[in-house]
Amino acid sequence: MKTKNELKKDTIGYKRVSELLPYSVRSAIEKAVCNSSISVCDITDIRLRRDGMCTLSAGGQSYPIGLTLSARKLDELIFSLCDGSVYAHAETMREGYIDSHGIRVGVCGRAVCNGGRITSVCEISSAVFRIPHDVLGCSDELYSLFRRKKHRGLLIYSPPAVGKTTLLRDMIRLLSEDGIEFAVIDSRGELASAAIGKSADVLSEYPKSNGIRSALRSLSPEVIICDELSGTADAEAAMHALASGVPLIATTHAGSFNEVSMRPDLRELIASGAFGCIVGLTRRAEASNFTLDINEIG
Repeated sequence: MKTKNELKKDTIGYKRVSELLPYSVRSAIEKAVCNSSISVCDITDIRLRRDGMCTLSAGGQSYPIGLTLSARKLDELIFSLCDGSVYAHAETMREGYIDSHGIRVGVCGRAVCNGGRITSVCEISSAVFRIPHDVLGCSDELYSLFRRKKHRGLLIYSPPAVGKTTLLRDMIRLLSEDGIEFAVIDSRGELASAAIGKSADVLSEYPKSNGIRSALRSLSPEVIICDELSGTADAEAAMHALASGVPLIATTHAGSFNEVSMRPDLRELIASGAFGCIVGLTRRAEASNFTLDINEIG
């Protein structure tokens, strides 16, 4: 069943990201926005590349911002994002990102390996800023479906950068408004800001499988929320939650319902009835529109 919703994004996320950027980058972005038909609330990410094309993305399209960063300028930005201590962020940088004041910045560069394991990442060549959006009401339909399914789990899938995390952030608001005690497994720092002041217990930077088990063991949640479910360990932890009677609201990367169903790590989880519905998320070229493909299970 396909339905459409209208996303009305705010500019708070962009303002939070812009505060982390140097003046030259902010000015280039503002000029690029003025010369196009987009607005800052449509921006989904900003990509800064060492000696390469710097761009912003909006509505599924990429726009150059007419700026090139030298290696020194990009290094200075990374140093600033790490609050002057790159070493303190070394572990997440090995995983491909920096959590800077609640903003996730994807990074890549030269990997230093030992025994097939990445020990550090240096000479950063790209920094990708994901713009967090709080879109009030965007998850109303899904939340109603979740309640109607008597709190069976909910799995949301889509390719990257379509809006899964945005839906989860709004789900956090609705769960709290209903007075439900729940746990948020925030492995990459994208959900905590939405959960502040809510009836949520936040496990920050926990691996998802560890976070799910820890929440079940010590927090007595009625619901668990996590982003980007993947791999056998995550699926086994989700099965443990199911066996404990705690539903999971989660997202995963996939392009279709068939792709989700065929994934070995999710096949058994779906067959077990852990999810009352599996919902695909797509978006048209305009950043304000998306379509829900709802597949009710059982």
